[in-house]
Amino acid sequence: MIEIDLSIARKHLERLYLDKATIIEFQDVQDPITHITSKQEVVVYENIPCKLSHHVPLATGEGVSSSLSLSSYIILNPDLVIKAGSKIIITRNGKEIVFGNSGEPAIHFNHQKIMLKIWDNYA
Repeated sequence: MIEIDLSIARKHLERLYLDKATIIEFQDVQDPITHITSKQEVVVYENIPCKLSHHVPLATGEGVSSSLSLSSYIILNPDLVIKAGSKIIITRNGKEIVFGNSGEPAIHFNHQKIMLKIWDNYA
């Protein structure tokens, strides 16, 4: 059986990632003085290379009542563990866009794809 080194393909693919992602999770954090645990935002990954993409499906409905909905997703390294429900801040050309992910990432050999929605709040 021939073994393929996917790290070379991944390296070349990631050179195309021009955006940066910061991944934030809402986690239990214990105060070191009071020992009280509370939920807080914790940065899990910062400035991770990624590619933000959008997809506009065909219009639904007919006439003036038809609507378009923009689907956004990011593509990034498959070795990163990103939990469903994380807040994801994408930086593109110096502008930040805050998203939440809507589910589990689709893991492939050389990348993962995470569907996004504009950030509303933690689920």
